Amino acid sequence: MTTVREAVLAGEYGRGLEQYDRLTEPKAEDLRWAGVCAAQQGQVVQAQQQLEQAAQRGCPAARIDLASLHRAAGEFAQALTS
Repeated sequence: MTTVREAVLAGEYGRGLEQYDRLTEPKAEDLRWAGVCAAQQGQVVQAQQQLEQAAQRGCPAARIDLASLHRAAGEFAQALTS
């Protein structure tokens, strides 16, 4: 389990972003969890970028989070294609 994921599971999203910023070689999964943290902190643009990058780097679960982000914003067509 990554430290960023641990922070998400503890509901400590600010700490998760701090942990992500400290990583020298973040993996796609780290990027996904950083996107989740950003979304929970209201940083929607950053969250979308990180989740898209995570998906492009091979983390399919990031697509689910990205779809949820779009759905929450009322972007239903985009949610279906995420």
